[in-house]
Amino acid sequence: MEPPIAIHLPVNVRAQIKRVKYRPGLGAYPVPHAVCELIPYPDAPMVSQQFSHVGFYLQLLEIKAAAEIYIKFDVLYPATFLTFMFKGAIDFYDEGDHRISQAMAGTFYLSYNGVVSYEARLKKGLHQLLIVTFSEKALLPAKADFPQFDELLRCLVAGRKAPLILPYCLIGQTVRNYLDRMLHYTAEDALERGAGILVLLTKCLKFYHKLLENNHYIITHLEEADARRLLDFLQANYHTESVNRLSSMAEALQLTGWQVRKLAKKYLDKPVHQLVIELRMNRAATLLKETTTPIRSIALMVGYDNEAYFSTAFNKFYHTNPTTYRKAVK
Repeated sequence: MEPPIAIHLPVNVRAQIKRVKYRPGLGAYPVPHAVCELIPYPDAPMVSQQFSHVGFYLQLLEIKAAAEIYIKFDVLYPATFLTFMFKGAIDFYDEGDHRISQAMAGTFYLSYNGVVSYEARLKKGLHQLLIVTFSEKALLPAKADFPQFDELLRCLVAGRKAPLILPYCLIGQTVRNYLDRMLHYTAEDALERGAGILVLLTKCLKFYHKLLENNHYIITHLEEADARRLLDFLQANYHTESVNRLSSMAEALQLTGWQVRKLAKKYLDKPVHQLVIELRMNRAATLLKETTTPIRSIALMVGYDNEAYFSTAFNKFYHTNPTTYRKAVK
């Protein structure tokens, strides 16, 4: 596979990159047979180890930041990333200065990213992370085995620009064992080595999927922020077609449908469709009480293009029809 990420480097820094046969003292995780580069990034020297195989591209980055730094990089083609954060923490921001994910020490997560530019923001200290990119040919044939990844894989096939971040999980002992075996895989034959590492990476992916199925993911302040974004989106768009399909809401919020359902249930106490109905009916009741707007127009204003359908929904919610309600509250 070709490298999926390109870090923005000043010309003078690019000219000073050194390839070494063995990792230097800064590197804590040697990857046998990987290409190792020393990158003299200003205030943040890096060690980058890369290993490519037909089914994946592996890059282990170790960054020693002398101060808070911002590093820009490009995603070169639509790809899925399985990210393991060993030490430190990195916040990832898009071109609109919106934080899209936060890699935290001791966690791993799966994401999809289209062709776009990002900025990684790091605090002072040592940051160590492993980024694994899987090829479509490696992931898509196994789609049936990963129902929790269904929406992410649809994004990959469509080449969508907007990112999609799945929940963060703790790197437990099982995953550590897989990683230790992978990072120290010493088979001399390149095909055997690549195939062996791919097997271990697939085990990590399957274990991550199992954690999601069992709801064994961690809650972060980003999730709470996503719940607020969901509520804001519903309040601003309850009367539009964008709330009629879960997939449309998820795409607008750069989440998965699964995440939207979970956020609504956990933080807003209701399924999404009930929240939409509640917002529509509350607004309709206000308009019936405070205005003389025709009922047909009110139906359109709150998201119904059919007056009869609106009346049925209103009656189900308030146990009376719109005309009777208007007369009672006037």
